[in-house]
Amino acid sequence: MKKRLKWILWGVVVAALVGVSVYSATRPLQAELLEIKPRTIEKKFTESGTVSAVWQKDFFSVSGGKVLTVNVKEGDEVAAGELLLALDTRDIDYQIVQLEGQLISLRGQERQALSGLGKSQTSPQPAIEQLKIQLQSAQEEHERMAVLYQADAVSKSDLDEAERAVRQLELLLAQQEQLLLGAKEQFAGLESSLRAQIALLEYQRENAEFIAPEKSTVVAVHVKEGEVVAPGAPLISLYRPGEYEVDVYLLPEDVVHVQPGMDVRVAYKGLSGEDELGGKVTKIAHAAVERISSLGLAEQRVKVTVELSGDVSSLRSGYAMDVTFVTRCEENSLVVPKTALFTYEGESAVWVVRRGKAEIQPVEKGLEADDEVAVVSGLAEGDLVIRNTRLEGLKDGARIVQQ
Repeated sequence: MKKRLKWILWGVVVAALVGVSVYSATRPLQAELLEIKPRTIEKKFTESGTVSAVWQKDFFSVSGGKVLTVNVKEGDEVAAGELLLALDTRDIDYQIVQLEGQLISLRGQERQALSGLGKSQTSPQPAIEQLKIQLQSAQEEHERMAVLYQADAVSKSDLDEAERAVRQLELLLAQQEQLLLGAKEQFAGLESSLRAQIALLEYQRENAEFIAPEKSTVVAVHVKEGEVVAPGAPLISLYRPGEYEVDVYLLPEDVVHVQPGMDVRVAYKGLSGEDELGGKVTKIAHAAVERISSLGLAEQRVKVTVELSGDVSSLRSGYAMDVTFVTRCEENSLVVPKTALFTYEGESAVWVVRRGKAEIQPVEKGLEADDEVAVVSGLAEGDLVIRNTRLEGLKDGARIVQQ
């Protein structure tokens, strides 16, 4: 009796184990299913950009010097023609007066020097004029001697002597004229140099006052009253609020897909979370520049400028933006995640659920995006695709229920 009871108990245990095994083998698998519907797929890439003002005016010191007045502060709105800042020009004024004095002195030296070159030591008549008169007289004498020589009234040596006198006076006159010309050119050069120095100082004086060219806002004031600045030092920066663009640096392999006029999407973290603006590519640089990546690597990048549209009132220069460039777009496509694809008999395939059971469905791929792909053939609208191809127990014919 006890032995029989023992066998009955063992039979119950075995039956239970068999039942559990059968249930485990035949129970439906829970899987996340994707219902295929036509939608848009985009091939795109995103790069980080920096906001800058469309119009910005930076003022720099031309000559340096002491800051005399600063009439504005950061954030002030200024009108066209308003005086922003002025440098002290007294040192420039003193230099101009000194150079003008040197110019007057130079003119006096020129008159004295030219007077010395142009006057004869033995006659108050200008030396050059006197030489010209002597040369004319010598030429007339030479002509007279030539006539007499033809008439055998004078000898050949007398004619040669008259000719030598003409040649000597011509040479002496040429020397005197050259000396006079050289002296004039020397003084003209010195005068030109002094006038150039005066013109430079006057230019520096004229540019010691900085005027707002149009209605704008002060974005930065870099100096204080009384501060001494060097030539080329930044002083004040203006910009027009509400007009912004984004500078993006793209890799050469990406920039080939971008053209002026192309629409882009611009996103940034605003007060309401992730805000998005519209944008349009306005400029593409003609040459690449070297930029250091976030990983510290030197890369060749091409600057692309994007004009923003939409509400930009909360933006400021220097903000970081994510700019998305859509290089290709296809509408009404049947799209699946790349994770749903696998290779079957050398072809791309997906798991589909038909009549509650899993089936392998070969497909032909079309446009590929970052994490999804369009299916050209093999699927129809309404098909259910298993997202996870590595689901445990997944095989052809397995029963599937929605997770």
